[in-house]
Amino acid sequence: MTVSAKPSPREEGSTYLHRGLAFRSFAKNWQLSDDTVVNNVTYENGLLTVTLNKVVPEAQQRKVLEIN
Repeated sequence: MTVSAKPSPREEGSTYLHRGLAFRSFAKNWQLSDDTVVNNVTYENGLLTVTLNKVVPEAQQRKVLEIN
């Protein structure tokens, strides 16, 4: 999974009192396992939220056996 961002061009004539973060590109990579699925990605109020689910195959799921 790769998350990257490129800065938008600066607007001419606008002045800022404080910009906060550096004005540069960003890229981050994560290696996800084969059984991980990205369900939902949202970007709200400057916060990126990625919802991941792990799909467990039938052979690896826990088995519940009753004792008689």
